[in-house]
Amino acid sequence: MKAIPKSYFFIKEAGSIRGIADILGCVNGTFVALEVKKSLEESKKYSPRNALQDKFLADINKVKGIAYKIYPESEQEILDKLWTLVL
Repeated sequence: MKAIPKSYFFIKEAGSIRGIADILGCVNGTFVALEVKKSLEESKKYSPRNALQDKFLADINKVKGIAYKIYPESEQEILDKLWTLVL
């Protein structure tokens, strides 16, 4: 993420406010929230924490920010989308 120009990212501490995405930032004036998952299967499991995270991401997208869940297999795709904000 450091390689994306016109960006700033903050990685929150584990165990801090529940439901808030793991990485918060701004790319060229657009608010970005990223929830990092170990696997797609982890994300599919229902838990109160996952429900809070899903609501947080949906709320960010609703107000024209950008919010994604990132899985190891989707990392490059998400980075490519973030790069489009710079161009």
